[in-house]
Amino acid sequence: NKEIEPIMKPQTIASAIAVGSPSDGPKALEVINKSNGYGLTVTDDEIIEAQLLLARTESIFVEPAASAVIAALIKMREENRVERDEEIVCVLTGNGLKDSAATLKNLPYPPSVKPDFNEVTHFIDKKLYNIKAPLTKNEKEKIIFTSVPKLYELENVIKTIFDIDLTRDDLRIIGRKVQNFISKGKKVTHVDLNLILEETLTAVRMENRILEINDFDIKSSKTKPPKCRIKMNYRGNEIIEEGTGVGPVDAAISAITRALEKRGTLKFQLTDYQVQITSRGTDATVDVKMSLIGKEGNTSIGMGTSPDIIEASIMAFEDAYNALHI
Repeated sequence: NKEIEPIMKPQTIASAIAVGSPSDGPKALEVINKSNGYGLTVTDDEIIEAQLLLARTESIFVEPAASAVIAALIKMREENRVERDEEIVCVLTGNGLKDSAATLKNLPYPPSVKPDFNEVTHFIDKKLYNIKAPLTKNEKEKIIFTSVPKLYELENVIKTIFDIDLTRDDLRIIGRKVQNFISKGKKVTHVDLNLILEETLTAVRMENRILEINDFDIKSSKTKPPKCRIKMNYRGNEIIEEGTGVGPVDAAISAITRALEKRGTLKFQLTDYQVQITSRGTDATVDVKMSLIGKEGNTSIGMGTSPDIIEASIMAFEDAYNALHI
């Protein structure tokens, strides 16, 4: 027996129902009243969890707005509003591809596997397909490490949280990245460890990396273009190069590109650069994806994770370039 109360700016990942003043609102209320029904509120976190549950148990991928009904059913069961043996129909109105962006933000980037039988066997035996990303805000912000863990501690934590087994080489790489976070004064949260894990597992395996960035020094001011001095290793040779750009990241990539072009390396073009920030604080971890395309049309995607956006971007470029070389 209430009137519809419009919401000026609805905030939800369920974009299809993010309507502040729905024209069918009075009809919905009428149906609820005539059927002796009721309405429930569900959160974005509950919607995402329901969406993943539906995909995992029924192989059905729906958009967040459609999975809201599953989230409501879960809540109804928890509140004992329905019995366990009742038959209930849930109408799933929208395919997940209608609004995939909201879902992809909450899913880990899939590990890459070389077209090699041993690599595929390793992927299956180590359960790398099982990697899960933290969903809720509390999960994401949970602090995992405040100091550098020993290798066996790191192994136990990853096994407990993500339920995957890693090789010693992967654990050492992850350990170094965790150490880098700690050395910068950053506590490693659940989402930080998830991103580090993703970055490590998606990187193309190379015994000898063609390009390695050893260090960089950037000078930037309000009135002058940033300058970057980069120290890198290319095919075993140490190189120092400088570059300028419209911003610090542009200056760094310009310096690296300039050094590579001087040595007649493979031709490439940067086609995409995505930056995702994991939280609202100024100490937030930055997740960067960078795409390069070669002269023959081959595309590679590199990832970089760091509390420092410049370092994350350089790591992503290095990763993408080495993959393109392969």
